[in-house]
Amino acid sequence: MRSNEFNNKIFSIFPLSSTKFSLARLMVRLYEQQYQTWPLLKKNYDALHKVKIRKVRCNNHTVTVQWNPERITSSTANIDKKEIAVRPCFLCVDNLPEKQRAISYRDTLFILCNPFPIFHHHFTICSSSHTVQEFEPNIPLMLDLAELLDSRFTVFYNGPRCGASAPDHFHFQAVPSGILGIENLTADLSGRITEVTMHKATVSLFYNIGCPYFLIQGAEKDNINNHIITIIKELRFLLTNYIDTEPMINVLATFCENQWHIYLFPRAAHRPSFYFAQGEEKKIISPASIDISGFIITPRQEDFETLSSDQIESMFNEVSVPLSMLHTIMKRIDTK
Repeated sequence: MRSNEFNNKIFSIFPLSSTKFSLARLMVRLYEQQYQTWPLLKKNYDALHKVKIRKVRCNNHTVTVQWNPERITSSTANIDKKEIAVRPCFLCVDNLPEKQRAISYRDTLFILCNPFPIFHHHFTICSSSHTVQEFEPNIPLMLDLAELLDSRFTVFYNGPRCGASAPDHFHFQAVPSGILGIENLTADLSGRITEVTMHKATVSLFYNIGCPYFLIQGAEKDNINNHIITIIKELRFLLTNYIDTEPMINVLATFCENQWHIYLFPRAAHRPSFYFAQGEEKKIISPASIDISGFIITPRQEDFETLSSDQIESMFNEVSVPLSMLHTIMKRIDTK
């Protein structure tokens, strides 16, 4: 039985009895309601009009750097197990801010406006119960959400050891589609190294934004799901020797022109070495899905102003699995 606190947080329920609103439109309505009734959220979304951006040209790509002071808490999140165990979970219903409201999705998820946004209409999609951040069992859920949001929003996942500031509570996030440069780069096949087509889906290996990644495309959900699981199994074998733990990954999902587009970034490290440096060498940048898609978030002004192309290239190299290893995975996929 649901608690009163749970019921008090519900803005709307999806699927609706009426088909008047798509999920994307319902999410926009939630944002409009929260903007009018939640002062903290209004302040932080208004602040997005003042954030600064600049373009940095690297060796073979251009990235966007954003100065966004409100993201300092996320960028410096302590994900040590002992720290996580003693702090209140900020995604659990009993700990949500008084003014925060949610869309209840299929009775298993809450869709929330992220009060510390990177973009306008930035959402967190979290489990309505406290359960760990884990990707494989939730791949079908991500595919369903991407299809429902049909090119309006990009859904993304940060692994518990590479970007999730709440690794103890399962969640996706969603931002408007088309903002991230990676979506345009892959559209014209820029940087594609190799591809394998099988079971009515295509798996490609790309290298066009400073770090290598897989792109899985197709129109049949089961095939897409199976290809993602295959890649994760190969990563687990190469990186962890089949230790029963999730390899470090960031994943983005969109649905456009009746097919899924899944961007999967294998990770070698959570944070680059300059994050742990002292003095002027230190930079508070903690790359997750958005950053490695070519949109780097810098909470501190000094990092925004001084981050160089060489430092960006070094960061991507440090936190990414080497391209040679992903080549090996592509060859193994091609023989299956």
